[in-house]
Amino acid sequence: MHTATPEEKQMLVDFLLRSQKTDCKDAESIRPNPEVTALMYFFWDRSAAVEKWPLFEGAIKETWRNCGFLKTVVVVNKRHDVVLDFSAKHSNVEVQLEPSLVPGNINSMSIDCNSKLAQRFHSKFVLIVQDDGFPLRPGLDEFVARGYDFIGSPYCRPNAIPNILTKILDYCPSNGGFSLRSKKICELAAECWRRHYEGRPFVVDEMSEDLFYTKTLPLHHPFFWLRRKQAPSIIAERFSFEGAFELSSKDLPFGFHTASGFAHLSKRFNIRA
Repeated sequence: MHTATPEEKQMLVDFLLRSQKTDCKDAESIRPNPEVTALMYFFWDRSAAVEKWPLFEGAIKETWRNCGFLKTVVVVNKRHDVVLDFSAKHSNVEVQLEPSLVPGNINSMSIDCNSKLAQRFHSKFVLIVQDDGFPLRPGLDEFVARGYDFIGSPYCRPNAIPNILTKILDYCPSNGGFSLRSKKICELAAECWRRHYEGRPFVVDEMSEDLFYTKTLPLHHPFFWLRRKQAPSIIAERFSFEGAFELSSKDLPFGFHTASGFAHLSKRFNIRA
């Protein structure tokens, strides 16, 4: 993964702060897909939560601007006032408390995502968004209609040979920070975690939530691999761009992940909040 420069990070922060101040009137013209729940993790200590929440709020508002007022779940480690105040203003927002989340600790989020994500929503799909990954244009329904169990920015180049291989093998390691997942694969992940990983020391290459869903399940547990359908790399790139490779399409992807991905797309497509 390409490491974002300070300038790229600041570009995304500025965009989110502008988005956070919008009233989301654009969302009223878009019918939210009832088969999708948007979900975000927010786990910080109290002082950091106040500073960081405007960025996460901006990401939620951008999601609504492009997908309508989806049912939205925010999973928190504490009942942060800034999050509760936001949910009180929006009837489609649900705050879920998860005390096992450790402030700023990605591994604790991965454990929850692997073991409990299926319990956190009741729709057919969940759209994971964060402050460094969210939709940039309308188009969610296209990816829902395809019926894949997991779509996220691909870790392999989305050109001809990888696309053919990922399609034939039904295997495409992908990022989870901005991703669309089915209820089915979340339930499979939870079952696999319970059987084989619960209580074990955390191994990043196996247990980081995106690798667990898109690499560990298919490579180490064929029983689970055969029960899910993975988006090939060319479809995954149309869903989300991360900046690790050159964009192979002339069209703006549905969304992005990482500040580098955002900076690249912002410059190329003149994205504005």
